[in-house]
Amino acid sequence: MFDSSIGLLLVLALFACAALAVSTRYRTDHPLADLMRWAQAHDWLHHRH
Repeated sequence: MFDSSIGLLLVLALFACAALAVSTRYRTDHPLADLMRWAQAHDWLHHRH
């Protein structure tokens, strides 16, 4: 039981680190200002049903 808990924690920690690395890389490649400009240009943020 103890070994499987450690393994699960290691997998979760590894996944969290990978997600953080990918999101950091994405944000440096695509700054928030560019993303907001793209969203406003496509007008999907202000779309009402």
